[in-house]
Amino acid sequence: MYAAPRDTVPNFVMSSGYTHMISIGIAKIVTSARYFPKTIFSTDTGAVLRAIEIEADAMLLAKAIDGIYDSDPKVNPEAKKYDEISIQEIIDKKLMAVDLTASIMCLENKMPMLVFGLNEENSIVETMKGTFTGTKVTAVSYTHLT
Repeated sequence: MYAAPRDTVPNFVMSSGYTHMISIGIAKIVTSARYFPKTIFSTDTGAVLRAIEIEADAMLLAKAIDGIYDSDPKVNPEAKKYDEISIQEIIDKKLMAVDLTASIMCLENKMPMLVFGLNEENSIVETMKGTFTGTKVTAVSYTHLT
């Protein structure tokens, strides 16, 4: 892991099997493949942990599907994609597009997530530009007022 100086960002080299952190102005980006080798934690959890450690503003998750759905779109062709949903709703509805541990960590640390398709052309670049077509996952926790 390393933090790259701003002026070297275009020249950074990604090595397979490592997590890299890049600091660009106020935006901090984590690219992750393996944060906890040979452990029980998923890559989602490792990436979220690193994002929390660097105090990132949001977690960007490029997944095999293009967002969060009400059911598995590979199994249910009628599945509905959410444009926006809270982390608490993901947990309550057991929508497992994002690892449960990673979701809870984001909720506890008030870190929103942007979930989008990894296999879509330029999806990461487009998300960084603000052309986002996935699901925005808000870090709002609903509590009852007494």
